[in-house]
Amino acid sequence: MFKKPQNLFLGVAAAGLIAFSPISYAATQPEPAPVAGMVVGRDGSSVILEKMPGRVQPAVTADTTRYDEDTDRYVLSGHVRIAWDNSRVITTDEAQLSARTGEIWTQGSTTLQDIEPVFKGDALYVSFNEKQAWFFGQRCGMSLPGLTIHSDTIAYDWENRVAEFSGHVLYIAKDKTRACGHLIYDIARNQAK
Repeated sequence: MFKKPQNLFLGVAAAGLIAFSPISYAATQPEPAPVAGMVVGRDGSSVILEKMPGRVQPAVTADTTRYDEDTDRYVLSGHVRIAWDNSRVITTDEAQLSARTGEIWTQGSTTLQDIEPVFKGDALYVSFNEKQAWFFGQRCGMSLPGLTIHSDTIAYDWENRVAEFSGHVLYIAKDKTRACGHLIYDIARNQAK
């Protein structure tokens, strides 16, 4: 589909020298277009997710992708981006995706954006069937304009737009700061329960 660019020819007539300046093939390629129901690697690999359960068909891009037959998972690494339902996007360093069960596991710096809010953490487990995401690690948090909540773990129900924070919860709003062990935040109503 794309032609590999030819090396640039630079002639230096005065010195009688010829120099070549190669252009990186990867640098000239456009970002792979995320397509619903596909895993696309920037390494040129792509596969259709034919077995995804339910109606969720994520569009997945990563620097490298491979299928692990032993675990029945797609292994994704480098600038991983998983988007679905026109509003939710996961970005991470590494992920595994099971097309059979509709589950995702990530590790490394991970974010989940659901228009607003933005969630961050060190690791994430997502179940498309349950429409929930669970963040783990030492740096879990959610941010909205004027609000930040940090905790040890976060459970997020994106269908009902409710986040549950557990363990060393720190709630920081424009006019209020509080620490507690557990907090439920209703994003649709913009209020803590």
